[in-house]
Amino acid sequence: MGGCGKLEIVEEIVIAGSRRFRVRIGGTNIIINVSAGTPEEALEKAQRIAERRVEC
Repeated sequence: MGGCGKLEIVEEIVIAGSRRFRVRIGGTNIIINVSAGTPEEALEKAQRIAERRVEC
């Protein structure tokens, strides 16, 4: 992630049998919510989301 902080899992919850993770971008208040089977998968998914560019 060019210039952004490190990703860290701040919470793991299970809702209706689905594991969900809240991942924070270090040094910011930005939280990315992802569904994943493992913490490693959650970090990979959050990384891909954080790297996307949104054009309006």
